Amino acid sequence: QFLATLDSDRCRKDWLDHCYHSGGTVNYILDCGKLVNHGEQNIRVVEDGPHPLSSYAIKDIKKGEELLDDYGSYEYPAWFVDICYEFKADMDYFDIPGQ
Repeated sequence: QFLATLDSDRCRKDWLDHCYHSGGTVNYILDCGKLVNHGEQNIRVVEDGPHPLSSYAIKDIKKGEELLDDYGSYEYPAWFVDICYEFKADMDYFDIPGQ
């Protein structure tokens, strides 16, 4: 229903390119999470705690080192994948479990 409120397929694709599914919820990345790239994890998203859905380093990160998260570790229910493919969201840069 939310996607229908966006003005165009381009806006829908952009929204889907910047969200993920976890804990039964689709989450849109509003903060510095847009600076995180896919790779061997050196940060972790905390689903609960004092700052839900916040990212924390799981090792010391050196100056200039990329922030990396394994995007394949998130949930990808069939309905979410179908919507992403429908609007041509970028889903082919990592392996989706079970796909």
